[in-house]
Amino acid sequence: MAGAEPRGVRPTIAAIGLIGAIFAVARLRSLRSLSPPDLAFFHQASWNAARGRGFAQTALEFDAGTLLGSIHLSLVRLLWVPLSALWHGPELLVATQGIVLSAGAAGAGLLAVDRDQRTPALALLLGLSPFALALGSCDLRPLTFVVVPAVLVAAGLAQARLGWVVVGGLGAILAREEAVWVLAALLPFGVTRVWKRRAGLPALAALVGLVGLAAAVPHLAWGHGSNIQANTDLPGTAAAILAGERPLIRWPVELAFLGRASLAALPAVLCPELLVPGLLGWGFLAVFSELEPAAPGQAGLHYLSVVAPFFLAATAVGVGRAARLLHGQRLWLLAALSVVVAGPELMDGARWTSQALRTDGLQQHVRRISALPGGVLTVSQAAPLLSSREVVRIQGHFTPTPERVMQVAAEIDYALLPAGRPADDPPADEWDRWQDALPSSGLKPVAEVEGVVVWERTRLD
Repeated sequence: MAGAEPRGVRPTIAAIGLIGAIFAVARLRSLRSLSPPDLAFFHQASWNAARGRGFAQTALEFDAGTLLGSIHLSLVRLLWVPLSALWHGPELLVATQGIVLSAGAAGAGLLAVDRDQRTPALALLLGLSPFALALGSCDLRPLTFVVVPAVLVAAGLAQARLGWVVVGGLGAILAREEAVWVLAALLPFGVTRVWKRRAGLPALAALVGLVGLAAAVPHLAWGHGSNIQANTDLPGTAAAILAGERPLIRWPVELAFLGRASLAALPAVLCPELLVPGLLGWGFLAVFSELEPAAPGQAGLHYLSVVAPFFLAATAVGVGRAARLLHGQRLWLLAALSVVVAGPELMDGARWTSQALRTDGLQQHVRRISALPGGVLTVSQAAPLLSSREVVRIQGHFTPTPERVMQVAAEIDYALLPAGRPADDPPADEWDRWQDALPSSGLKPVAEVEGVVVWERTRLD
């Protein structure tokens, strides 16, 4: 590596991490979580594990409530347990994700270039990209923790650093089963680096071994392979598209984000070995995935974690390859363009921050109850902040039979439910059942705010 690291890089990365943490926590505390039930599930399981009860949880009833009994293999959740022991609520966990995805993306990306090219402008280009900001604030998702390790692997291949490849590969494997595909897609870049530089063969060999380990881990943990199935009938889907029975791109919102993210990653075109696998992965998700849209404001946003590392790493390597052209003022202009392109994410973060500072309305009641013991039944948006307890039930996430309603009413001390009776059945029937079950179990309404009635158990002094 040539030269010395320019001044201002570390303060810039720290500032980027602070922005990522603030936005993630603000989204949580303003009750604007992207997928509140999943966030409540992950935090409640970690909170229980930190208190010696294993990964037990009551938020989502389809999960077995154990680390290896979950639908996906996310060993990174083990690392969340100490954080849950340090802090009562989910704030520290979501802040960690915000920091890792923003500051981590910047820091790992900078390692892909020579020391004298690691500038504050490049840090901003990476850490404030639409990818980093959007994924950093998408609640708490194990899959997002594959991004920075994968970028570190790419940096290790670029700089022929065996240690970076090993650490990054193991970190990716801890995230989720998709690590095997992400790591395998980095192999072309590793091969070209060895071919061009006649160096880095040990790093490439390590990556090959890590791909094998990533494929083996689900078998070692479960006795079978991955549960990942983005499409259960690829030939059928392809035939439907060719016959005009299904549009090629079902969700234009994904294309809009692709356009913005690509504009913020212009130097990536100089590193096709990384950019092309990213584009192919995105294309597969956009065309063939049977899951929800993978774009900001959509519950499937975290699926973009498997393609984000390629855009981020390709951007850094592209800047390095065009060092003579992309330096000084030109690189600052690119960084400014990236920030402008990420304007929607920055404006969302500012809005969440403003809303999080409120001390009235529904937020006031949620924060008060979050500090009190006892079981809770809640509307979805309040579930994450109320998940630091052994019992949290989320409306709409269990079958509300008459017997089940009575059982839940008996085990809770607080309830936050819609104030109005739904117009359609069966939600209307469920609403009626709660209006009968809660009073008969000793709960009474104490407030109505923002369309939600707050119930509390009547206690005898």
